[in-house]
Amino acid sequence: MVVTNEINWPGLSGSPDRGRRIAALLFGAPLWVHRRVDSISLGATGTTRRAISFDFTLPSDLAVPGSDGRVLVPLALIEKGALRRVSATGPDDHPMPVLGRDDNTQLAVEMLVQITSPGVPRPTEESEQMRDLIHRVVGFNPAETSAETRKAIEDEVDRKLMPLSGIADPESRAVVARMVKGFLDQFLLVVEVEGDLVGKRTVVKFSYDRSLPIPDLGNRVGIIEFDLPDAGLAHSQHVEFSAPAGLVVRRLSVQETAGDEYVADPREDVPAKPRSTAHVAFAPSENYSGAEVSVELVPAASGVFTFTVVGVLVVLLFAVAVAAQKFFGAPILSPRFTVPSQAVSLLLVGPALFLSWMARAPEHRALAVMLLPLRLMLIACAGVLLTAGIGVGVPLEPWWWDLLWLVVVVVAVAILLGLVLYLMNARRMARSLWKSARSQ
Repeated sequence: MVVTNEINWPGLSGSPDRGRRIAALLFGAPLWVHRRVDSISLGATGTTRRAISFDFTLPSDLAVPGSDGRVLVPLALIEKGALRRVSATGPDDHPMPVLGRDDNTQLAVEMLVQITSPGVPRPTEESEQMRDLIHRVVGFNPAETSAETRKAIEDEVDRKLMPLSGIADPESRAVVARMVKGFLDQFLLVVEVEGDLVGKRTVVKFSYDRSLPIPDLGNRVGIIEFDLPDAGLAHSQHVEFSAPAGLVVRRLSVQETAGDEYVADPREDVPAKPRSTAHVAFAPSENYSGAEVSVELVPAASGVFTFTVVGVLVVLLFAVAVAAQKFFGAPILSPRFTVPSQAVSLLLVGPALFLSWMARAPEHRALAVMLLPLRLMLIACAGVLLTAGIGVGVPLEPWWWDLLWLVVVVVAVAILLGLVLYLMNARRMARSLWKSARSQ
């Protein structure tokens, strides 16, 4: 893919008809966007990549002229903020222009003006106030503006913009208000495609690096949740999630929403066998619905997870043998047994092997958080073996000798307890119980 920078097209003049067409395309997206695929992948190099594929046929009666014979196509709502490693490609993977901030803002304002003030023949004082408010909504920067300012703008939309819009139907008014407020956090992705593609089935792709929440520390099952505010802008919506090497997807759930309400049962992909990818497809129930996505991740059984479980059990058996011999006089070692000269070296090989699992190439932060408890257990196991090596190879006073082996046993049991709590997701269970107790 060829990376393109956002650009501003000069001479993009305002046009009421253009705003109406953009609005018709956006609200009628399920009629011409046949299939949309949202793919989220956690890269091995630490990046989170979102790639969106659009399969559409742009209707000729709603074509919006752009520059040099191209046409404008509104495709999605993207979260505001600095986009990193933006890539936009059209058919045959050729680079595709993306409108810059100024022209994008102008188009969004024209579209929202047409939606909120249909049938207004000419500018009035009230319509100019509406346009000014819409411009402030579209130009809102959530990263640099206080929560109080945001709340004030939302109140203005409800108290001023909606009553002036003349939209009588409460349901339609709620949809329009939700759409307008959505532009506080998202911007309208508008691209330019060649004019000869109008009326033809076309596939375009847009991708960029985005941020996602990181799973909570200390749980075997990590949960990542994020929103897709424009999941309803297609006839068929697909959501894919790819985990980095070392993690597998246990469950992918997509819940369609309309405002604060759920409008359909969750769609889920629960792999029968461990795999790093999951996929959900559904036909949106409403034209302007969103979706809440929840992904459950667990460490892959074939990696550090199994190594840790085996390592903890081996160290525990070693500690049990130590306790049985040292504190209970079990006849494990022969009275004639002497420590070989290479015994200390052999014991120190264990820590070296454990710690070798710590050395990794750059990795995604979600992977690091998910594997941190396992790695801490491995380090603790290495510490037990290192302590045992010191106890075997260094002549100590009897009471120091007894204390050292007591520490070996206690730490080995503590590691096992930590492993059990980790496998039970005890931290999440405790948090849920605490929330339930406080709510009662």
